[in-house]
Amino acid sequence: MAECETNYRRIGKLLPKDADAASFRIVLPNKQVGRVQLQVTERCKYTTMVRLDQITGSEWLDQHFELRLYHDARMVEVMPKSGTGQLRGRYDYPNENMWHEDEKHQQHKFLSECLSYCLAHGLSAHNPEIIG
Repeated sequence: MAECETNYRRIGKLLPKDADAASFRIVLPNKQVGRVQLQVTERCKYTTMVRLDQITGSEWLDQHFELRLYHDARMVEVMPKSGTGQLRGRYDYPNENMWHEDEKHQQHKFLSECLSYCLAHGLSAHNPEIIG
């Protein structure tokens, strides 16, 4: 839960409350240039759906996440790629979707690393200075 709360704060720094989108240019450690885009797809009173796209130019490194921001709890939840339901805390392995036993934790950890990298090294399309 602490990671979900921390990711909520990170997204708040990267995507201002009234903004519908944000884009960040990133340079990966291998000197490859990529982009991270945040796009609001739905706004409700207590939740906001955001799509996060990490675009690197390498198909196997590109990532796409649907995120649900809970404003009352100040938390972010990574939604499964199928778009139905929520990820469970643990899965038997093997399973129908071939998710790892701790799939939810791994996706939240990856989101945390992606958002932290954008905050530390991302260049905003609207502000060319490093976010931090």
